[in-house]
Amino acid sequence: MNKPNVLFIFSDQHAQKVAGCYGDDVVRTPNIDRLAQEGVRFDNAYCPSPICTPSRMSMLTARWPHRQECWTNDDMLRSDVPTWLHRAGEAGYRPALIGRMHSIGPDQLHGYAERGIGDHTPNFAGIARFPMGVLEGTNEPDSVSLTQSGAGMAIYQRKDQDVVDAAAAWLRDKGAARNAAGQQFCLTVGLMTPHAPYLVDREAFDHYHGQVPPPRLDVPQDEHDWHRWWRHDRGIGEVSDAVRDRARAAYWGLVQRVRELADHRPTTKRDWDEAVRDTPEALGFYHWLSLSPPPS
Repeated sequence: MNKPNVLFIFSDQHAQKVAGCYGDDVVRTPNIDRLAQEGVRFDNAYCPSPICTPSRMSMLTARWPHRQECWTNDDMLRSDVPTWLHRAGEAGYRPALIGRMHSIGPDQLHGYAERGIGDHTPNFAGIARFPMGVLEGTNEPDSVSLTQSGAGMAIYQRKDQDVVDAAAAWLRDKGAARNAAGQQFCLTVGLMTPHAPYLVDREAFDHYHGQVPPPRLDVPQDEHDWHRWWRHDRGIGEVSDAVRDRARAAYWGLVQRVRELADHRPTTKRDWDEAVRDTPEALGFYHWLSLSPPPS
């Protein structure tokens, strides 16, 4: 049996339910709906951690965070821990990464043989993040990410376009060259959106504003003390309907835009043999985004 080409599309904080193939009749996600129809859909999958780096390192290693020893966004995955990319290399692939992975430390490959566009944040613990100007703090799970949401354009959305352009060029050149030589390619495309800031271009925002229903979940009466503390600490305990609806409209718009990027077709043969996406990491926001909390 011939090995397949592997294209791994990895977005950030995309709620499973916000996709047509999972029952959302408001959002427009025709490309991912087509992938779900033609391939395999996972209906009962969870991130192993509500935090970015531990969850991503578990994806690479197929180990729980306490097994691969990354607990926070400042923890480094040891270079001697095998990943599925090492196994892909053993199988004859030359795995490539373009875009986001959020690995911390000097090893930015962890089994990848090459990497194109890197992360949007420093890759070492303790280093200040890049300033975001008037959007400072809107990429964090704080109230400002809600109050500063709406129509606009954040650098994350622009970066994703650069990542997809680079991935399309890689497929057109290196991917096609490997196929022509009788070899298969393995490419991971790491996208940043629909991660906050919850800003999207005016056209997409106007389409969803007033169309996205309110959250189906209310704050539970028996809410865990930690969740209650989190809401208070992040200033999201009380969110007005107007702010909530504006942020949700922008989020739905970002989901549409990042899924439209999947239609950026290279000019040569393209194989979508495997496409996987991230699920939300924002534990504290599961109420206003209407996400189910991680299992206890």
